[in-house]
Amino acid sequence: MNWIKSGFLVLLLVVSIDGTAQLLDDSTKVVYGAFSTKYFHESDIKFNTKKQYSLDTSLATVHKVDWRRKNNYRYQDLGNFASALYPTFYQFPTTIGATAGYNAYNLYAPEPNEIRYYETRSPFIELNLIFAKQGRSMGDFTFARNIKEKWNVGFNFRKIEADKQIGAQSLRGDRNIRGLYYDFFMSYGSANDRYYALGYVSRFSHSVFETGGIAVGEADTLRSDLFRYRDSDINLRTAKSKDFRLNYHLYHQYKIAEFSQIYHSIRRSKQENSFSDFRIGSNTDFYPTPLIDVDSTQDKSNFIYLENEIGLKGRVGPLFYLGYLKRRDIDHTYRYFKAFEKTSETYFGFNARFDFSETVKLGGDAEFLQNGNFKANAFLETPLVEAGYHAAQYEPSNLQKSFLGNHFEWHNSFDPTVAFEIYGNLKYSNDFISIKPGGSFTTIDNYIYYDTLTVPKQVGSAANITGVNLNVAAKLPLHFHVNADAKYSEVLGDGAFALRIPKIFVVGGVFYDNFIFNNYMQVRVGIDVYYRSAHFANAYDPISQQFHLQDEIELQSYYAADFYFNTKINNLMIFLKYNHINMPNFDGYFVTPNYPGLQRMLDIGFKWRWFD
Repeated sequence: MNWIKSGFLVLLLVVSIDGTAQLLDDSTKVVYGAFSTKYFHESDIKFNTKKQYSLDTSLATVHKVDWRRKNNYRYQDLGNFASALYPTFYQFPTTIGATAGYNAYNLYAPEPNEIRYYETRSPFIELNLIFAKQGRSMGDFTFARNIKEKWNVGFNFRKIEADKQIGAQSLRGDRNIRGLYYDFFMSYGSANDRYYALGYVSRFSHSVFETGGIAVGEADTLRSDLFRYRDSDINLRTAKSKDFRLNYHLYHQYKIAEFSQIYHSIRRSKQENSFSDFRIGSNTDFYPTPLIDVDSTQDKSNFIYLENEIGLKGRVGPLFYLGYLKRRDIDHTYRYFKAFEKTSETYFGFNARFDFSETVKLGGDAEFLQNGNFKANAFLETPLVEAGYHAAQYEPSNLQKSFLGNHFEWHNSFDPTVAFEIYGNLKYSNDFISIKPGGSFTTIDNYIYYDTLTVPKQVGSAANITGVNLNVAAKLPLHFHVNADAKYSEVLGDGAFALRIPKIFVVGGVFYDNFIFNNYMQVRVGIDVYYRSAHFANAYDPISQQFHLQDEIELQSYYAADFYFNTKINNLMIFLKYNHINMPNFDGYFVTPNYPGLQRMLDIGFKWRWFD
């Protein structure tokens, strides 16, 4: 119980000195706080939206500390904090050219437009600490301050640790996951607003001692044997995966006229992925036949690219326009052979948006690659309707094209994947209820997937996804609220077998939110519920860090509920969360085949902000 003692000691210290975490003037009036600290993203500068965002002071998401819950359960993971992730629903790519193909840890490594750049009237610090049972913990620290009015610097630091949730060899310290991320960022604007620059340097390292999931025995295995968690037998004990990333990024622009600006961005990115096991002889039932070394596996991929983009943009009345030219220089090597020569890609694209008012917008963008690949988007936003269109033809990942490791080898000549989607939602809201029904239709041709043997294959025919969704949020009497986000999906066509999507998917909850003790303390108490219908979800292969088809284990229809208590006093937020409160004894559910979902346990944490 040391994790509980440590958590309460820190919280006691925090509460005792929180009253000094604000700067007051001579009349004891608060001068600085959440209202005086703003942030923005690179896209707000690049696309001239002039948006600045206030810090989130609500209690709505304080308890959602793992990335699966942060993303409303729209990813499957491996049942542990910061484990490999795979999207539940099809996603359009952000890059239509060459990519490494290792995406399991993408959400843990922020992309350029996820970096926050601040404008602070005083030094700003935010500290998040999570103390979770079963050896799961996270510390997240942000610092930012303005050197001058338009010159801000800062950094982010995050450390994650998680013990094994299944097949642990000891009661403590049996690390499954170790993650470390930090970045340094800066934004600068000239006094006359003609020049603006922002950029960052980031380093991400994520190490995982792979379990391979629980070792499922004979067909008559009792269901209780599948959910013994730390007492379960697992497939791997000496295997390790690692995802390492190093990024340098700069964006800057210069105003050449009132209606025109020129900009340039440069980014150098390195992604190194590895899998190793120096005792593969003890896991012969799990591994495919070795191709290179019968004693140990040491696979590695190193993907590096340098991206330069230059463009012209501006605004004429309600019209925003942007045109650009982009070049990517790419180098990709594997440990055992160099599959790809150094290559260069040339893109050109444009973006246009009509801002008729704050609530009515119409726009679109398109990008084209020299080899014929493209992506295009269009959207319409009004107070009553939002609608849009996506289209893309994109390159197979390098991993899908060619690979040689200790257990796999393939060399493929795949065609680009082509996908189109149209979507629309109606919107209605008043002081008591918000309703947003909608739907989408997606067609995917030449889809590439990993088969049951974790070998990439391409579907020679199309798959069609029809989706119907409904989002509802309502205020009830006595400070109670209820919300639900439901989606029904139907996958048809000859290529439907390669897309494993649950037909019914629901996320929702009910909560009480109110201020108490003469408005000194805010509390939010509620239950979050997640439900998905039965389907043959993709399995996970740690050797290649890929999710792949499987036809042996159907994930049963299941709902999981979390109880939480969130509270806020001044600049301090505290949460208590009891995960999976409805978990039956000796039972549970698989979030990914052979990987049980998070079991019933308590998490505690806090978010604390300083503004002086």
